[in-house]
Formats: sequence, C-alpha cells, structure tokens
Amino acid sequence: MHGRRHRIHHAQALSAALVAGIVLVAPAYAGSRQLGADGTLHTVDVQTTGGRNASVALRYTRQPAGGTPVITIVPGTEDAVTDREPAIEIDPVSGQLVLVWSRYDGNNYNVFLSRFNGTSWSAPSAVLKAAGDDVEPQIRISAHYVHVSWKQVLNSQNSFYRQSFLSTTLAPAYGPEQVRTSDLWPVPTEGSAASATAPDPSPSDEIFSAVDIPSGPDPGRCHIWGVRDEPVPIGYRECLYLPAYARAVSSLEAGWLGGRFTVSYVVGNRFHYATRANGAWSPTRFLELTAGLSVNDARWIVRELNARTGTD
Repeated sequence: MHGRRHRIHHAQALSAALVAGIVLVAPAYAGSRQLGADGTLHTVDVQTTGGRNASVALRYTRQPAGGTPVITIVPGTEDAVTDREPAIEIDPVSGQLVLVWSRYDGNNYNVFLSRFNGTSWSAPSAVLKAAGDDVEPQIRISAHYVHVSWKQVLNSQNSFYRQSFLSTTLAPAYGPEQVRTSDLWPVPTEGSAASATAPDPSPSDEIFSAVDIPSGPDPGRCHIWGVRDEPVPIGYRECLYLPAYARAVSSLEAGWLGGRFTVSYVVGNRFHYATRANGAWSPTRFLELTAGLSVNDARWIVRELNARTGTD
C-alpha cells in the first residue's frame, strides 16, 4: 500500500449501514469528469461570471491525451439562470458523452439532459417539469438505455425519481416514476445480521443512491437502488440508517470494489466503508484521511483489501 501503514478502525457504534450510494454526492456547483477510451478527459463544471452581465453556465473541457484542452460552453446554459450539479457519463456503445444537470426556470429547479456527439451538444431537454425542486441528478448508461435519477424536494419533503431513455435517441422508455422507499425496513447500524430487506444486488444493476437527512433528531437514511435494462427497470432496493453524527456526507459511493459490493462515504476526515455479501453487511471500518492519504487513496486501499479478503 505505497509502503505506508494505515490504521483501519472498527466503528463499534456504527455499521455497514453508515454508507450508501453509488454516485459521488458532490456539493452544488461541483463538476463531473469522465475518461474516454482514447485517453481524453471530459469535464463539465459550473462557470460563474460577475459584473453587470452576471451569468452561470456549464463549461465543457475536452482534454485529449497529450493535447491542448478545448473549452466550450454547453449551449442553453449561458445566461443568468442558475445551472448546477452537472453529471456526465460516456455511452459504452457510441462513445458519446451524455450530460444531466439541474437548472432553475424562475420557479423551480428541473433536471435537463443533453448529449455531445463529438462536435456539438443537442438542445437541452427537460426530463420532468413538476412541482418542487428536482435536484442532485445522477446518470448511468447501459447497453440500451440512459438511466437518470434525481431527488425532488417539495414542501421540505424529499422523494426520489428515476426515468430511462433510449440510448440511441434519448426518447423516453420507462418512467418517470417515484422510487418507493417507505416500504423498506432500514438496515440497523449494527450491520452484522443478515438483511431481509433485499437480495444481494446484481453486477448487472446500474446502482443509484441518495441521502435523506431530516431536520429533526431522527437518523438520516441512505437509499440505494439498482436499475436494469431487462426484465424490469428497478431491481435491487435497500435502505440504511445513518448514525446521528453523519449529518453532512460527502464522496458517497456504492458499487463493486475489488469484487465486493461496497458502500463508502466521508464524514470529516474519516473515510468509512463496509461490504455486503450473502444478505449481510459487514461492520463499518474507517481510514483516517490526511495530507498524505486522499479519498482516492483510501478507495484504492479498500479495493485491495476486498480483492484479498473481502471485508478485512
């Protein structure tokens, strides 16, 4: 492990239920990156300009391997309206870049979708315009569909939605529909007992996640769900309690890491992680993040540990 020794802690009061989610949970206005098969680094982030003609736009940077970066503005975002939370994914079939983000229309935030064909972006199209704010969009692309999920905030209540589009045309295929969460019994923070709420997720699932942290004393929850092309859109679903102290979560991910389904997130300077196998969650462990140990370093360490032993 880079010749360094790292302490791995067992969080006795916590569990694998501390963590959830596949997608990076980033603050508003953060960017998204994808590395293409040809070595090109694609980045979409938020560019804010001040002054009399202030604007907030999405900036697309294409950095070829060993070449000069090309920077453009995503059409339809170069105005005073707020565009935020961009997320991009590369279509594994066409190699084209697909972008989702949240945009304010003067009344609410709505999720928009656009695709870059190598030369230009398609006109932004609203995934759904409904009451409340649609924020924190996530995107996964499988062999046939572009899967999009997001959080809707209405009257201070959070709910989660998803919709799938044909990857060839971006025409709607499934949804939009609300992801059911109220029927799930949250995995307790002990995490060692077998979970009866869901079967193990399948590697064929496209994993999404979201965090719901109430304003009161109740513990927050992480919701994880898997979307498949066939035979039904939503397969795996699970809900996990967060401990009371985890009110601000970052770098939240869930997916297969080193051959094990792993959930992880950061609170403060600790990188928490746990694994799920045969219906049971392992105890949560954490690595101390330091100037010499980044989140990516911690994730690499966990990947190696999973590949060797699965949980330890």
